[in-house]
Amino acid sequence: MPFSPGVRKEALILSARHCCVCHRYKGVKVEVHHIVPESEGGSNDIDNAIVLCFDCHADAGHYNSNHPRGTKISPEELREAKNVWQIMVQGNRLDSPELEDVAYCRYLLCRSFTAIAEICSGNLSSIPIPYPLLVNNQVAEFQRNIVKHYNSSDRAVQILGDSFADVEAYSKKNPHVRVFELSSFPYYPYFRAIRIPLPNEIEDRISPKDHISQLLFESLISHNEICRAMAYEELCGDGCFQEIYYLRPFWALYLEFRNLGNMPIKPQFIEATIENHENIGVRSFLSRDSSKGQQKLPLAPILPGQSILIPIASLLGPLDINPPVGKSIINNDLGSGQVQQTEHANYSSLVRHTAIIGPAIWPQRFLIDLNELPCMQPVHEFDL
Repeated sequence: MPFSPGVRKEALILSARHCCVCHRYKGVKVEVHHIVPESEGGSNDIDNAIVLCFDCHADAGHYNSNHPRGTKISPEELREAKNVWQIMVQGNRLDSPELEDVAYCRYLLCRSFTAIAEICSGNLSSIPIPYPLLVNNQVAEFQRNIVKHYNSSDRAVQILGDSFADVEAYSKKNPHVRVFELSSFPYYPYFRAIRIPLPNEIEDRISPKDHISQLLFESLISHNEICRAMAYEELCGDGCFQEIYYLRPFWALYLEFRNLGNMPIKPQFIEATIENHENIGVRSFLSRDSSKGQQKLPLAPILPGQSILIPIASLLGPLDINPPVGKSIINNDLGSGQVQQTEHANYSSLVRHTAIIGPAIWPQRFLIDLNELPCMQPVHEFDL
């Protein structure tokens, strides 16, 4: 059974006819959606009702065959989004609905070096967005310069270190490192010892084998931000106490700009705060130096339903904490023996452990030509 007229009216009033997920004002172009489907025991009362635009409805956890494929939003995420948005509405913390959005903007954080290398080469076939076009800018050039130093399309996440006959031999060489029982580390449960490599180790043993580690070492950042040395009991073969160097993860951040209308859009500029770092420029995610400016965009029109993918920044993931498990995880077989995982995730716990490297562009709005009329499309700020 559908929601009653009274429940629909209450839901629309509580949301001010905005989408509870993307916060866009959509007027009559919204739907009152069941957070938990009726087929799974969901009720038809106001607690199970959420107002969504057509695009976010397509991204919800259950959908009909007429909706496009995408990374689906779980019921838990929908309920949290609804509660947050209704608090904002009640506090009158929303902008007046002047114009409907002409484009859908979202950020994509890529943690796969293989996928980053594919994008740098112009291969966009595995990106989970429709008909993408890649924008070339200073961030894209920086990422290409990183990728070209690797012979293959992949970057190893670890480098093999020394092997020891047993724990006693390891402790003799590293007397100040405590050896724990198995599973004592909350983030690395398979390791029994962890230490910060010395600067001469990084220079002699790690930098020659990994270009990103070499850049970090040459940028004179603290050596404790480059890698970790971790030891475990190797049970294969004759057995030993093995040490490996775990490397700092390299991630790429992109912005998707998708044409929602029924006519082509000609992008002109992105208004943004821009961090131009000709050198490596490693800095904390919390302390960004920037200046306002404009980024010119290609004048090629974006067709209805088409997207452009804009490289925004390059990030260094954390060393001592694993990213939280995402929600609404989708696994896609790429046909090459690889599986690509796409998920909605909240990485706010990683803010203090994440760094920026190289140039970055933090968009505020797009200036576009719509049917020969100038138009503005705001972009929400990126937040881990």
